[in-house]
Amino acid sequence: MYRARFAFIPIVISIVILTSSSLLFAQTWISASGSDTNSCTYAYPCRTLAGALAKTSAGGRINMIGSGEFGPGPVTITQAVTIDGGGGLASILASSSGANGITVSAGASDIVILRGLRIEGVYTGQTGVDFQSGGSLFVEDCSISSFTVYGISFEPNLSNQLFISNTTIENINPGSTSSAGIYFSATGKVKSAVTVNKTRVEGCGTGLLAKSAGLKALVSDSIISGNTAHGISVQGSSLVSTERCILANNGKAGITVNSSGATVIINNDTIVNSGYGLLYGSAGGSIISTKTNAITQNTNNTAVPSGTVALE
Repeated sequence: MYRARFAFIPIVISIVILTSSSLLFAQTWISASGSDTNSCTYAYPCRTLAGALAKTSAGGRINMIGSGEFGPGPVTITQAVTIDGGGGLASILASSSGANGITVSAGASDIVILRGLRIEGVYTGQTGVDFQSGGSLFVEDCSISSFTVYGISFEPNLSNQLFISNTTIENINPGSTSSAGIYFSATGKVKSAVTVNKTRVEGCGTGLLAKSAGLKALVSDSIISGNTAHGISVQGSSLVSTERCILANNGKAGITVNSSGATVIINNDTIVNSGYGLLYGSAGGSIISTKTNAITQNTNNTAVPSGTVALE
């Protein structure tokens, strides 16, 4: 009798178990009651912005559920992403000395959107939002306050763009004339554009400080008030255009230029109650008017626009 003999060949089955921490999601959520060990879904939200960034795919969106402090800062963004405060009191606290609230250090074509955030430096953090690299940065419906150097710092290394809208920047070290609510700086042949709309910059050293070569900025429907030094200070070869803005109660000047290549075009603005309405530094510069501005009630109104441009 023949007995069938079977050879049993061991089969090894490899099972790969993907844990939630190894997955990236197009949308993630943060809650004050969440945990960074969670998957960052709506049902199981993360606790901090840094935790959610680690689980969000490039180009994704981070949503904040309810109010809370979702730092601490500094938080560094290295990819395209939208961070949405969701209409609550979504705060990022940069309480460490010299720390930034949010640093953007992303790829050349990355778009970063910050929406509905309260970014606070509690008088020890250095800069609220520091753009170092990326494609475009949008700051929308945000509040930035109590930093020691800058509210927003934009230092592009390529032809980048910055958009600020419906945002309040306040109390940026008013005791220092070198601090600024919004700061622009670029060197070389970088050609960058900045748009500021419906924004308040108040109680800073200088409201808006532009020191860039080749930067073009438009500031419209905004209030720049109560700053220790200047409302707007333009140096380098920057071109800043203002439309329908109020520049009031600024200690030294409403608008100043201090470089032969610095140009400001003022259109339908109100410049009042400052040391000087307009001020030209020793290095020169141009302030061009459309002749539709109110420059009055300043301590010194002797400086006048260096040129005019006709409205079509």
